[in-house]
Amino acid sequence: MAEYSRELYMQIERANRTASFAIGSGVKAVLLLYQFFARLEKEGLLSGGEITDLDRFLKATEGRYDIMNIPYPAQDAASDALGAIRQKLDAAGIRYCVLPDMDPADRRVQVAVYSPDTQKFSAFYTGYMRAFLSGGKKDFLDLYNFTDGNTSIISFPDEAREDIEKTLGLLKVDYAPLPDLNLKDGEFQLSVASRHTDTVLRAYRLYREGLLKKGQSAPEARIMREEDYHRTALLSEEQYIHTAPERVLERTDRYGRSLDGEKARMLDAADSRVSAPDWFSFKCQMDSGEYVPIVIDKKTLVDDSAAEIMMERYPHLFMCRLPGTDGEEERLLCIPKPHVFFLEDAAGPQYIAFLRKGENPRVLGKSDKGEDLLSMNLADVLYRFDAPDLSGIREESLALLSDVPFPAPVK
Repeated sequence: MAEYSRELYMQIERANRTASFAIGSGVKAVLLLYQFFARLEKEGLLSGGEITDLDRFLKATEGRYDIMNIPYPAQDAASDALGAIRQKLDAAGIRYCVLPDMDPADRRVQVAVYSPDTQKFSAFYTGYMRAFLSGGKKDFLDLYNFTDGNTSIISFPDEAREDIEKTLGLLKVDYAPLPDLNLKDGEFQLSVASRHTDTVLRAYRLYREGLLKKGQSAPEARIMREEDYHRTALLSEEQYIHTAPERVLERTDRYGRSLDGEKARMLDAADSRVSAPDWFSFKCQMDSGEYVPIVIDKKTLVDDSAAEIMMERYPHLFMCRLPGTDGEEERLLCIPKPHVFFLEDAAGPQYIAFLRKGENPRVLGKSDKGEDLLSMNLADVLYRFDAPDLSGIREESLALLSDVPFPAPVK
């Protein structure tokens, strides 16, 4: 067995260099969000109710949402601005969840919006932004009315802001600065009277040519539709996390720098408090149409097999014996732990695992010709396992198997 185990170790090392084990992006993003909230709570930066609110929202929407940045006027208090935004969203019949404001100083709040309400939110956002928009050079509404709505939105790189605004002033171009809906995407936008659009683009081309002569470069400016400008407010979970100031990210990032000893136990303690992803992750994979579920009997396929030994060495993987193989010919099916759930019910301890359609599962062992097996046809693997009846599974009997936390946000 020892010699066999050493051979499997070598196979896994080779496999890890040639392929990655990854959870579906949607599920991973939500788990990342949960983990971040848990760490903020542990640091005393959240009260704890935020996780409960997010959990309720995710279960009600089954994880179908978009995170949107909503700016508010500098003269308004954050609480007053949020109250006004809530009133408008409620009046429009939009289902949403207000997320913790990571940086009140940026005068933006983040809201998770139920995806089927996207059209309602788009209508709200268009009206909200037109009422909100203003600029020091020319008020947006004045510009809009002055041009009968004949304006263009042009996006420029952040580093060109000072030079572009100075140039447009010299050219007497009618324009209004627009709120930067995503402060970290490296771009800012101006609303320009349509009759001056060509003038502005020519001025920017000359600006870029001047940089090239100095051995520097800058991205091209681009004309945007109003809905494309609004779409810059759309944030991924990771982008939302990075709206937090560096001092906050540093306090959460320190949990992820080591998985050894006391730091690993601290991380486990913080993240184990967040149990809500279990059911959400299960439902998301079950309903996505991207996976095929299989049932794995713990007693016959995991206990007293090489899988137990190998999982101690590689805790990020779940392994089980492939039915129909044993002894010297034993083969191990390897599945990333976030795709595996432990089920305790009347049938006895079992695992429910999700295999991604269109991908060959990873199998370790020896083929009939003595060759290493790093993958196996999905149909051949499914043939060996029973298909579970997922309809009767209860949330309280299910647990996400993964005990390896996702990494903290990278600065």
